[in-house]
Amino acid sequence: MTGLEVPGAHLGPFISLDEQPAELERTIESYAAVDCGALAVSVGDRAYFESADRIAEMAQKLESLAETAAGYDLDFLYHNHHWEFQPLSGTDTAIFDVQMAEIDDSVGVELDVGWVAAGGDDPVKRIESLGDRLEILHIKDVDIAEKRSVEVGEGDVDLASCVDAALATGVDWFVYEHDEPSDPLASLETGARFLLDLQ
Repeated sequence: MTGLEVPGAHLGPFISLDEQPAELERTIESYAAVDCGALAVSVGDRAYFESADRIAEMAQKLESLAETAAGYDLDFLYHNHHWEFQPLSGTDTAIFDVQMAEIDDSVGVELDVGWVAAGGDDPVKRIESLGDRLEILHIKDVDIAEKRSVEVGEGDVDLASCVDAALATGVDWFVYEHDEPSDPLASLETGARFLLDLQ
């Protein structure tokens, strides 16, 4: 035994939502074999965010994936990017709010606080509003103006407040993430120190 746990993994991050069911069937036994706790998916095709009808279509597909994952005792989570925090066309309501109202509770959330901030929203308020629907928190610092991932402490996100809010809601897993580090190993060390200092 290694002592390592696998709280979650991303399902096919570079394939379309329509291709995800086949990807899930192809890989799900591997995730179950390592006792992975949850699978997360993001939606990069922005056509799904153009209208409430398209969001409803997306919700049905995510719920179907969640049902398959549940058959293997895996939670299924939605991972955000920055574009979900823009208003839905013709409304003042953030796309993310429309999503969360449309998608049933079979789909939890893996919230990326950096992308929330880059989208012009408040990650602490989002954490608090999600409550127990939030399962995993991605710790990412960003330069908001450039919508670019940076080393923790070098960006605009109040990560300590995000962690405090998530702990208050019962989140157990905090995942450090930097999308494009110049030195990946050094970035991992920086991220690990940051998380340890928050204990």
